[in-house]
Amino acid sequence: MKKIITAAVLVVILILLTILCANILYKSAPTLAPGAGKELPVIMYHNISEKKRLWGDYNVSPEVVENDIKYLLERGYTTVSCAEVVAYCNGNGDLPEKPIMLTVDDGFESFYAYMYPLLKKYGCKAIISPMGACTDAFSDQDDHNLDYSYLTWEELKEMSDSGLVEIGNHTYDLHSDKGGRVGCGRKYGEGDEEYKDLLKTDIGRMQEEIKMYTGKDCLIFAYPYGKISEGSKEILEELGFQIAFTCNEKPNILQQDTNGLITLGRFNRPSGMSSYKFFQKFDS
Repeated sequence: MKKIITAAVLVVILILLTILCANILYKSAPTLAPGAGKELPVIMYHNISEKKRLWGDYNVSPEVVENDIKYLLERGYTTVSCAEVVAYCNGNGDLPEKPIMLTVDDGFESFYAYMYPLLKKYGCKAIISPMGACTDAFSDQDDHNLDYSYLTWEELKEMSDSGLVEIGNHTYDLHSDKGGRVGCGRKYGEGDEEYKDLLKTDIGRMQEEIKMYTGKDCLIFAYPYGKISEGSKEILEELGFQIAFTCNEKPNILQQDTNGLITLGRFNRPSGMSSYKFFQKFDS
């Protein structure tokens, strides 16, 4: 009788061990099967400040940015450019094993003061998407208060020429939520042609200025507030954009085609949490 009980106990233990091993193997298995695509996380920053009183959902310290970069490099991530991603999706290039994008919206001068030196220090790449009206205003005046100042065209040209920074379009002057319009979204009742004319006029102006001041065509767009309306994606494609960033916090699975590049998701980087905690959103 005792032998029967002992044998039964051993069988149960073996079953439990089998289940445990299966779970471990499942959890450690790759997220994507071979040939199923490549995962591309995209991080979204805004302003950077040394002043604690300014830290919040859209403002982090220089230390946070540096810790993030060091964490990603230690985990085997490689920052990639939009040009590299487009080439990969067109079948004209490859991407590293763990690609990641660093993007910064709005175009605060703090990017030049804090993040650009870190990109040079660690050999990383990033995308900065400024607002044209703000860039014009601060290019015409000698005001470099990092609490509120915006990048100048001279600074943007220098960073673009470095090969570490790509310039995106964040509209010329549509980054607001006044008058019934949020970002570059449609107003209620706005017709197709009226909406198309608005986007082509405003975004087209920013396109022309980027080309004039940097000497490069801009193929990157960042939706203000992440606001997308019916027809906006098609208008952006007509304007020649190949990549556009939303504010949807979701992973991106790249395929060998360009479908989906006009609505890439991003994870907003707030203050108040460690790099480890923040990157657990996609890094395991």
